[in-house]
Amino acid sequence: MLSMAVGGRFVGIVGPGAVGAATGARLKMLGFLPVFLDRSGIVSRSIKFHGWDQSVNMEPESSQSLNKVEALFVAVKAFDLVDAIDAVLEKIPRNIPIITLSNGAIESELKELARKHGEWKWRKGVGFAGSFRVGPNEFSLGSPNGYLVFGSLEGRVGATEKSKIEALITESDSNSFFRWSEDAIVESRKKWVYNVVINTLCTVHSLGQNGLLLERYSEVKSVHEEAYRLAQDMWGPWPTSFSCQYSHQSLLDLINLTSGNENSMYRDSQENRKTENDYLAGIACKYQGYPLLQALSVQVNQLLPTSSS
Repeated sequence: MLSMAVGGRFVGIVGPGAVGAATGARLKMLGFLPVFLDRSGIVSRSIKFHGWDQSVNMEPESSQSLNKVEALFVAVKAFDLVDAIDAVLEKIPRNIPIITLSNGAIESELKELARKHGEWKWRKGVGFAGSFRVGPNEFSLGSPNGYLVFGSLEGRVGATEKSKIEALITESDSNSFFRWSEDAIVESRKKWVYNVVINTLCTVHSLGQNGLLLERYSEVKSVHEEAYRLAQDMWGPWPTSFSCQYSHQSLLDLINLTSGNENSMYRDSQENRKTENDYLAGIACKYQGYPLLQALSVQVNQLLPTSSS
């Protein structure tokens, strides 16, 4: 049933994959109307999502809905981010928040987009949704505790910086799937470390499920230590509360939480698709002192196409 508080307001989602479907399903449960987009415009097929003890069918919206979207979530691979956004910007209203959910080190791309297209409110988001594909245009939530967090590109800002629609989305959500954070940048850097370890090792060792990494505890720990240090080289010191030991334990908790999930980068490698390696372990090739990450990145590149191919 639609919430009287939101009244069926339109929210755009670029990328009808696992993360986009989870985003759309949760929005629909809250009473919003998700509008799925790709580079050509509105997605013409229906999308089904199972999660939070419900099954949600999301039917295509009319082309007129594009003029009414009040926020835009962008849930595409990092190497597709700029092209995907450029393809839809002229189709949506100006001065609405654009919330990116791509994995990887995409700060330079986001800052350039914000510089070129200052008419929109740019946000950095990151997903801990753990959703996965179960069939054509059908997806499921891996954990009911999954969530998306987003905030300003500039790091810590006050809660008053939220737009009205962002406030409505987050405050309508009793499950807290949508979260505004004054430290969204730090959250995205944590997720980057986790993705570097989980996605890279699952791909290199052909591990279909995240939980299989628990059998490689020593390697997970060593790769995590390099990723944690590299994040500091790229972005500066971690908060004192987020030590390497604490980060490692959080990583293990995440692997346990998503142990049964099929790893997305592993699936991409199996289907000979591009991966986000250049935005994950591949970043280490630009620095010195990261032999494990550099070697793993080379192995990924030898297995399949990358974003630079």
